[in-house]
Amino acid sequence: MEQAKIEQLAFLYLCSEHDKRLLLKKEKMLLADFDRLTYLIYHLGFKEYHIKVWMEFAGDFKKEWACLEALQETGGCALRSLWKITLRFIGWM
Repeated sequence: MEQAKIEQLAFLYLCSEHDKRLLLKKEKMLLADFDRLTYLIYHLGFKEYHIKVWMEFAGDFKKEWACLEALQETGGCALRSLWKITLRFIGWM
């Protein structure tokens, strides 16, 4: 079994029923959920599953990323840095 799948099973065992439904696409994930879940997954040490979740869900938030980009253009230095890091991480930059 591949490492990402092992990590996924471990995380799904640990998380709430609500989070399971989000990650298994039984409910629509919001950007806040995505942010919270990727934070938890990464900091619990599930690095391969973290990448898998990013690749699977990040594209669902293009509209939200565009709004963040518009905010950064109005002078949000911290948002600009976060945006650039995010784009590099998901391979869009």
